[in-house]
Amino acid sequence: MKRIFCLWIIFVGMLSASAQQLTPMSRAALDSLVYPPVMAGADSILKFQRYTAQIDTLSELHPPVSLVYPFCNVSSDTVEITHVRTLCGCTETNESARSIPPGAKDSITIRFIPLGKAGKIHQRAYVYTDLFTKPIACLEIVGHVIFNE
Repeated sequence: MKRIFCLWIIFVGMLSASAQQLTPMSRAALDSLVYPPVMAGADSILKFQRYTAQIDTLSELHPPVSLVYPFCNVSSDTVEITHVRTLCGCTETNESARSIPPGAKDSITIRFIPLGKAGKIHQRAYVYTDLFTKPIACLEIVGHVIFNE
């Protein structure tokens, strides 16, 4: 019994020692993980016609809305879009990895699903390329969804 008690004391001591080494993250550090900062100077690579799409007031029962964000590769190099990351189940994209040659125009489509999202909306999607680990663009959807009973 003494052996079990000693092992328990050692185990609890190790747990408390390891817990003391954990340092809480600041609010800014946590926000940067959820909402990563966009790469500085990204406009000199991919230039989007718009970064924010304003949708009209929608009912929750409104069918999903597709929003198109046209852009142009204004750099002198081919840029590969590796993925587009949405942060909420109410937004989705079927964008796949693709190469954009210099001077080429293309677009990214994001679909917003209003069901269950009553209230003010501000959703984001991040565009990633092969050039940086940070996103190259933050595409936003803002608007209002009316609750349906």
